[in-house]
Amino acid sequence: MFKKILVPTDGSLFSEDATCCAVALAKEVAGQIIACYVDQPYAPFPSQGSGNGFPVLSDFRKVKDKEAQRILGMVENLCWREGVNCKKVTKDSSVVYQAIIDAATENDCDLICMAAHGRGGARAIVLGSETSKVLTHSKIPVLVCR
Repeated sequence: MFKKILVPTDGSLFSEDATCCAVALAKEVAGQIIACYVDQPYAPFPSQGSGNGFPVLSDFRKVKDKEAQRILGMVENLCWREGVNCKKVTKDSSVVYQAIIDAATENDCDLICMAAHGRGGARAIVLGSETSKVLTHSKIPVLVCR
């Protein structure tokens, strides 16, 4: 049975629904949730925050870490309310689907539970959704929540 369930989240309503599904399943089987947030690595872009027009890496990282912890904290709170053990994981990668698969593998997950859609927008139409890529490349079972 599925005891360790990876839940990739981007903070969207879609991923929130998938999280609820995963937490309900984990509660039913006395399993654990591994909440995963994948962030793009530092890519400088002009801003007003530094003398050369680019944000300072430490400032960028602080903002991104705060956002990741806010989003993962929502998953952790839901798990706490339902009595499900939760571990938080963050990954930096420009290849999101591979980071999700890597997080599942590194944490010995039995299942990846994710939303059918995320924040991909027009980019997802052109490139295909991260969910489709995880489904295609993962050796770990994937539960897609609509």
